[in-house]
Amino acid sequence: MATDPVQDHLDRLRKDRSLPVRDLSLGFLTKQFNRDVAKPFKQLGDLTALWGQLLPAHLVERTRLVGLSRGVLHVEVDNPAAHFEIDRLLRGGLQKQLIEGHKGPAFRKVQVKVIGRSETAEVDPRRLPPAGDTNPKLSPEMQPARGREIESEKDDT
Repeated sequence: MATDPVQDHLDRLRKDRSLPVRDLSLGFLTKQFNRDVAKPFKQLGDLTALWGQLLPAHLVERTRLVGLSRGVLHVEVDNPAAHFEIDRLLRGGLQKQLIEGHKGPAFRKVQVKVIGRSETAEVDPRRLPPAGDTNPKLSPEMQPARGREIESEKDDT
């Protein structure tokens, strides 16, 4: 059975002139995922376990291993008190134990940096004012933070 040459010609034109099918996959995120997630996880996989073993539990929950670059392990801490304790431990021999116990990429130094808590973090109950105190300016929720004004001051003006 012979095919119609005119119909074949129209089918070819339709195929060539139609819009290409959109790529709806998430393939464009592969490079970013490898850079931001996979590589640091691969570098810090066993180092995280070693960090958890050598550091006291109350300090482990306050730290985050960020990455390992150029022989420096970058660690973020959420408050200055934890930074002080970790720095004291590192100078007391923890850094040497980490370097000797780590089997992955070589590093020579641990750099600790204090970062602030996120804005959505809950207020520590130990920092709340005493129960009988009614001064709203002492309440942590009412304190000006990063450009926000206290509600009572805004109403006065």
